[in-house]
Amino acid sequence: MTPLDTGVMRWIVFSSLLFTHALLAQDGSVVTQTMRIEIDNRVHTARKINGRWWSEDNRELTRTNVGWLWSVSGGNAWQLVRFDHHSPVDTSRVSQVNRSMGPDQVKAVLGPPNSVFPSDKPAAQQIWDYYGAGGYKLSIQFSSSRGIFNATFESDANSRLKDVPHLAFRVNGKTAQESFEERKATRTQRQIPASQEEYRKQLQEEMEQRHSQRNSTTPR
Repeated sequence: MTPLDTGVMRWIVFSSLLFTHALLAQDGSVVTQTMRIEIDNRVHTARKINGRWWSEDNRELTRTNVGWLWSVSGGNAWQLVRFDHHSPVDTSRVSQVNRSMGPDQVKAVLGPPNSVFPSDKPAAQQIWDYYGAGGYKLSIQFSSSRGIFNATFESDANSRLKDVPHLAFRVNGKTAQESFEERKATRTQRQIPASQEEYRKQLQEEMEQRHSQRNSTTPR
């Protein structure tokens, strides 16, 4: 699942920093920092693991200029995100994956994904997310007909989304992300929002544009 690409935003209020030293989570992953935040009117302990922030129930958190947010698909679809583990993927193995590979073959190369969406669909209709050390994130979208439809990555939590060149789906020589960036460059620069409501509206407009673009290129 690609952040900001698939749905409704939930806002999170920052509270206070707790710890900055490393400790071991239950699954063996290293927590390098924690802080207290409020999610859905309840106080949680957010954890920094492999360079990204996570809620207690393993929702990925993103810091913005107007607070913290987590992104999920619309409605109750966030319940269909299944998070399995925090073990980091070996990023050097990504080059061994090719577009003809199905879920079983990808798993044989990269190991089990950290999370899948939607969990109620067959693997060939899912998006798999892999997280690496230092904030790396890889998202693989499978095609229900055959192999990999598309793949994107972020080198760390502060990087812009990029296509995995040898795995990206192309139309007329361009990937969906490249087309989106071209259109974005021709638009008026987005103004810094003055409130959460304004920022949420801006994000929703961008997501609707990406959703429309994805529907026009996704194989039936």
